[in-house]
Amino acid sequence: MTQAMGIQSVSADSVESAWSAIRASLRKSVGPRTFDGWLKPLTLGGFDPESGVLYLKATSRFTADWVDTHFREHLLQAWRAMLPGVSQLIVEGGGESLRAIGDDAVVEIEP
Repeated sequence: MTQAMGIQSVSADSVESAWSAIRASLRKSVGPRTFDGWLKPLTLGGFDPESGVLYLKATSRFTADWVDTHFREHLLQAWRAMLPGVSQLIVEGGGESLRAIGDDAVVEIEP
């Protein structure tokens, strides 16, 4: 990660590395059963460093809702610790809708 003229440059490798570290930490902190059932299926969708939006993909809207309810703050804090430029986390649920997780309330975004 480099800083040039106030704009944060983040490589795809650094985002992937952060996701791997976050997943390993989550597995330890929530236990293998919870992690395997709910968090392991999440995949990295991408990161837009200009807006600070990070995208995760869930297998269904139900899973996206569950992750939002139970891990909203935990995930956002973990991402911010690894990549301080993350301002919002969006969990996409099975292509049905997107759940935006940020400092404010959850925002529904139609596809």
